[in-house]
Amino acid sequence: MTSTAPIAMPTAQQGFALPRPHAGIAGSRQVGPTQGPKSQSAAQGHGVDLRPNRLLRGDNMLQAQRSADGAQGDGLSDEEKAELKAMKERDAEVKRHEQAHARVGGRHAGAPQYQYETGPDDRRYAVSGSVSIDVSPVAGKPKETIRKMDIVKRAALAPEDPSAQDRAVAVRAQQEKLQAQRELAEQKRDEVGAVAAGEPQTPGAAGTDYAPSTAGATRSPATAGLVDALA
Repeated sequence: MTSTAPIAMPTAQQGFALPRPHAGIAGSRQVGPTQGPKSQSAAQGHGVDLRPNRLLRGDNMLQAQRSADGAQGDGLSDEEKAELKAMKERDAEVKRHEQAHARVGGRHAGAPQYQYETGPDDRRYAVSGSVSIDVSPVAGKPKETIRKMDIVKRAALAPEDPSAQDRAVAVRAQQEKLQAQRELAEQKRDEVGAVAAGEPQTPGAAGTDYAPSTAGATRSPATAGLVDALA
């Protein structure tokens, strides 16, 4: 910013002559080149004064935030601090457990669901959780069922410390896999028998699954298992 004669004053171009100050008169106000640098220096000085103020306000805000954070921790008793630490550890453990199920289960697993409790710091922490896993066989396709149950079993046992419910789902997946293997073996026997008898081959001979005829055989219904975290 530079300073010249006040803009409210008429200029020479408007037909007025600017008054020239007398050098020897004390207290006279100069309008020459010295006015510009002086005003610029004052403006700069004003700007320098503002910058520390802004920094000071920022420091005050940061200090206030730190004080608030410290007050939250200092306001808790030793018992509450211990409880809060345990809840944080539980929260991390539950989420790690459920995410392992979901990650390995892929499309056969649902999204993790959590149950929360409020801690001494008024924040919510997960205390238990679950992931739904589909343990139903693929109808008429024993090969697909075998592949699916392998994934389901790995998903159920994916956490470092599987719960009793996790192990139960893994057992169920293994049972479905064994049943599918029996169906596949029977399918192959039917194919071999058909070839030996000169009969037309079934679709299974071309490498596709089919539902074999199992008169009197019982089959568990298609259901979805629930893997509970840390039951």
